Amino acid sequence: MLANPHIKAVFFDVGGVCVKSPLDGVRKYEKKVGLPNNYLNLAIQSRGEQGAFQRLERSEITLSEFYPLFGRECSDPNHVERYKRYCVQKGLAVPHIPRVNVDGEALFQTMMTEASVLETVMTDAIKKLRG
Repeated sequence: MLANPHIKAVFFDVGGVCVKSPLDGVRKYEKKVGLPNNYLNLAIQSRGEQGAFQRLERSEITLSEFYPLFGRECSDPNHVERYKRYCVQKGLAVPHIPRVNVDGEALFQTMMTEASVLETVMTDAIKKLRG
């Protein structure tokens, strides 16, 4: 295969493309602590641009600031009602949601463990492109 001289660069999304998705880690943590599927993902997204996860991605806070804030946000009891509304909107049965104290550091570590696993199909494709 001949290289195309007009292509100067190729960009790839990392999470969920080149490596496993951190959302796989969220699902593992939810299962471990007895939360329903997608509960924590919705909790993280509901914080918007000022949420701990989003602020960490922009390097606005340090990990030591992030862990307790992330845990508090994911443990927010107000999220129970948000999740129930989500279930109703999606036509899902509303499950029992246990009161849980999310360990922000443990959740994040579970997410990053999943996100450190290479997606071999993509890494093989990248190696071929590089050649």
